[in-house]
Amino acid sequence: MNILLFINPVSRTNKSSLVREILGRENDITLCETAKPNDLSSISQRIRDGKHDIIVSVGGDGFLNEVINGMLLSGNHLPIGIIPAGSMNIFALTAGIPNDTDEACRIILDKNTKKVDLGRIDNGSESRHFLCWAGIGFDTHVIRLVNRYNFIKKKFGGMTAHLIMGIYGFLTYSGTKCTVQSGDTECSGCNLIVSNIELYGMNNLRLAKNAQMDDGYLHARFFRGGKRIDVIRYLAGLAMGKHEDLGDVTCMKSREIRITSPDKLPVHADAEELEMELPGKIDILPKAIEIIVPRAV
Repeated sequence: MNILLFINPVSRTNKSSLVREILGRENDITLCETAKPNDLSSISQRIRDGKHDIIVSVGGDGFLNEVINGMLLSGNHLPIGIIPAGSMNIFALTAGIPNDTDEACRIILDKNTKKVDLGRIDNGSESRHFLCWAGIGFDTHVIRLVNRYNFIKKKFGGMTAHLIMGIYGFLTYSGTKCTVQSGDTECSGCNLIVSNIELYGMNNLRLAKNAQMDDGYLHARFFRGGKRIDVIRYLAGLAMGKHEDLGDVTCMKSREIRITSPDKLPVHADAEELEMELPGKIDILPKAIEIIVPRAV
């Protein structure tokens, strides 16, 4: 088996050599390290040029997002294996892929695949896909701060950086105003999270209960309030699993969501800040890619 192995060069992990040792025992490995974040053209070129059987991503949710988007850009769709090596690894957790490197490698070598959905963010001139979530509002604000003060992440790791910037972001957040339309539902507010899976955030919060990675739907939670006290209420509600009971939280299950605003809206995909902005739409691409998963999933 020919394996194209992508390793996140900024990931705080020592898994690289062990992964290559285990996967390379009876397989041919081509190792690729991206030169910079969101280096989609480089990823795409390596996938397009090679004759590989599978792709393996060694990193977190954000790096997996880059690998997937690079693959889609290449036009060469291959099964993707995952070695969790990021700050949170929430998609791997959802898919039943353990953090243990030996076990994760054995799952890849077993080559059991599952077709899963992808979300797509589209502003009319460019698009970006996501496996877990897209967001507008407070969480995007925090992600931008983490990137701006990247030295904190490099020194202390992603979890600590998000915690520190979450506090700073709370003190500096001024709200993002937009209108969201899904089917017959239309409402205005400040904070939108569109999910393809149930879990969210570094504490594995149950954002979208009963959401499945292959159910063909987006699961959106629109937190309409924009004041700091609202952010506290929403975070507390999420922590207790009661956010859907709040009167100013709108829940939507849809194949397409449209976002309008007089302003340019920063957006993230799988907790990675994007260069593109909304207004635009977010839709679902059912069973768009194949992920290598344990046989129980």
